[in-house]
Amino acid sequence: MPTILIIEDDAVIQRSLEALLRRSGFDTCLWPDLDSAEACAALRPDLVLLDVTLPSGDGFAFCRQLRALS
Repeated sequence: MPTILIIEDDAVIQRSLEALLRRSGFDTCLWPDLDSAEACAALRPDLVLLDVTLPSGDGFAFCRQLRALS
């Protein structure tokens, strides 16, 4: 199954996305901030849903880092 990485600090949004995606047949991996999401490169997700306004850092810069690895 395709894996979707969700990086979102709002727990309600995170759980809602997870429930919707799992019902649609996707595996999900949840991270609340960019600090803990550094390990996501090893997961090789098929898609990343990234909140770009996280308090832990710049989501756009993190996205560029992920793109450099894929």
